[in-house]
Amino acid sequence: MHNLSRLCLALLAALAGSAAQAQEVTFEHLCEFVKKDSGAEKSADEKTGAAELAGPPFQVHSIEIVSNPIFDENAPDTIWVHHFANWLHINSKESALRKELSIKPGEQVTTDDLAEAERLLREKSYVRDARVSVVEPCHPDGSKSVKVETWDNWSLLPNLGLGRTSGKNKYSFGFKEDNFLGYGVRTSVKYQSDYLRQGYEFKVSSPLSLLGYPELDHSYVDLEWTENNDGRRTQFQLEKPFYQDSTERMYKAGWLSDERLDQIYHNGELENRFITLQKEIDLQTGWLLDYRERTSLRLLAGYSSQQWQFTDDPFQPSLALPEDRSYQYPWIGLDYKEHKYQVLSDVYLINHSEDINLGWHHQARIGVQTSDLANDETLGYQAHWLSEKGFGDSEHLTLLALQLDAMLGIHGGDQIIASAKAEDFYRLSKEFTFYTKLQYDQRSRNYLDQPLDLGGETGLRGYPVQYQQGTQRWLSTAELRWYPQINIYQLLDMGFVAFADAGRASGGDIEQNAELNGLRSKADLLAENYTEQWIGSVGIGARFYSSRSSNNHVIHVDLSKPVGGAKDVNSWEIQLKVEERF
Repeated sequence: MHNLSRLCLALLAALAGSAAQAQEVTFEHLCEFVKKDSGAEKSADEKTGAAELAGPPFQVHSIEIVSNPIFDENAPDTIWVHHFANWLHINSKESALRKELSIKPGEQVTTDDLAEAERLLREKSYVRDARVSVVEPCHPDGSKSVKVETWDNWSLLPNLGLGRTSGKNKYSFGFKEDNFLGYGVRTSVKYQSDYLRQGYEFKVSSPLSLLGYPELDHSYVDLEWTENNDGRRTQFQLEKPFYQDSTERMYKAGWLSDERLDQIYHNGELENRFITLQKEIDLQTGWLLDYRERTSLRLLAGYSSQQWQFTDDPFQPSLALPEDRSYQYPWIGLDYKEHKYQVLSDVYLINHSEDINLGWHHQARIGVQTSDLANDETLGYQAHWLSEKGFGDSEHLTLLALQLDAMLGIHGGDQIIASAKAEDFYRLSKEFTFYTKLQYDQRSRNYLDQPLDLGGETGLRGYPVQYQQGTQRWLSTAELRWYPQINIYQLLDMGFVAFADAGRASGGDIEQNAELNGLRSKADLLAENYTEQWIGSVGIGARFYSSRSSNNHVIHVDLSKPVGGAKDVNSWEIQLKVEERF
């Protein structure tokens, strides 16, 4: 009513003025008045963000892009490092950001479209945060101007890594650039060594929109080349994804060749080793069948070829070789997604905006294979099902996931894999969160090169890698997380945790004839677990997260003590590693 009254008064004043001066009252007068009225109630720095906007669709008149530096030099804790970093860093180019935008001038957009534009920009590793806002209430034609602000991450990173987990050391050194010259190109070169292998790795990922063809907007190419002491890995992928919720078509083509020495651990010791040659071809396309305000339904189709061949390690005989596998099949599927994104904080990272989808997501695929079948079978089947759902808000969040994969009628035997996971984040206060996770996995059988294992690398802190093996696995975790709001010179956010883990892997047939002769084995395990009981650990840890780095990695430092009936494990374990979550 207040704005309506002011508008009526403005009309009367304008009419009176026009009668005296014989000047026509136009739409520009009304727009100008609304702008002045808005300015009287809002400061010049205030703007309406996508999350706060409401109203009918409107036409985009123009888009202004502002790329902000990494550090706020007006912050009270600014030091010379921040000035130097901003000077050295090349900000994201306006042209590159414009090509990554999901909205364009002249389009009709809604508030959901603006929120989606923010989310898609935040998904870029080189963008720390993004804000899309309406800066002018109207133009003579009723359209509105949009302002896009981004804040860069530091993208040129030395790759210096040291870690120790489950009694094994690993290290790496090199460099990576996630925003080469400000154009969104990602490159990395490094030397790495862990308990499995050591060698050199080169990666590059680039948006194809840099070529200047509009039809290549939101298309990407990825290339990886790795030379290790045990083999070579080459991977290529070309993809035009469903970039927006409303994108109508998707294409993807990928190729992989990977030769490596696989080492399988069990009961805290090296149990088996063999040479693996893996080759894959992946072709996909998709169509948007239906899109509404909050849901999308897509039709997917493709062709997959996957081959694994296993041979003895020439320097040390294998205890037993897995059976060779070959899958070649066309497939068709459906993808249903409910778009209910919320911008939350302190979920997987520390003091960082995270886009979490709380809507349903279902994906189903079915493929038919005509070669490499089991005896007396004329057709083989490959099936996949995935369901995900989130509940809650920033105070209490629950995330659920269920996945089922089945390979039936295939040479080597049927395989059914089921996995269920539930995570709960309960906010006790601004500084404390209680986190719990329960995960269950089950298989109808194990492949010797892909054991279902439980250990330090699969969530049971304080234990050797692949300590227990089986065809079913339980894993539960409880953590009290402390976010003390400690930020070290805008460089590192800190967190602390007290945790308890418990789990068990069991079940499966044990090979009775395993000797050093490289026999082909269909068994699930080559030896019994030292214990079939539940095992666990308790401990404390620290977390370090650089919110201004394009890595989005969290450094973990954990001190854990194993508990339960495990044998031949350390009484205390200090763990240093880099993860992608708290």
